[in-house]
Amino acid sequence: MTPLSAPPSIRVSWLFDVISPFAYLAFPRLEELPAGVELEVVPVLLAALLDHFGQRGPAEIPSKRRFTYRFVLWRARRLGLPLRMPPAHPLIRSRRCASSSRRAAPAAPPGPCCGQCLAKDGMSVTRA
Repeated sequence: MTPLSAPPSIRVSWLFDVISPFAYLAFPRLEELPAGVELEVVPVLLAALLDHFGQRGPAEIPSKRRFTYRFVLWRARRLGLPLRMPPAHPLIRSRRCASSSRRAAPAAPPGPCCGQCLAKDGMSVTRA
């Protein structure tokens, strides 16, 4: 009689961007992976990948940004997860506000988002 061996381990790589709302929604589901699955957690910076390939991210395209915000909020409600979207994408806000700050005062570091870039897209900014 041959001894039973454990099933071979399966390795799954989960690549995620730490500022992605989709990563936030997916994280709790990682617990549902079956036994024997070895999880490799790989943080990535989507903005760097997009820049490398000369692409814009969904948050930089007004119609995609609006859809993404609505979809993520809808999905979080369906999953029973608390979620409050920021008034602006953290990286895009920095780039836009930094570029406008540099024109006014080249030595000034980028400050918090003034909300003007969002207002152009018909979105409102609420301050805490």
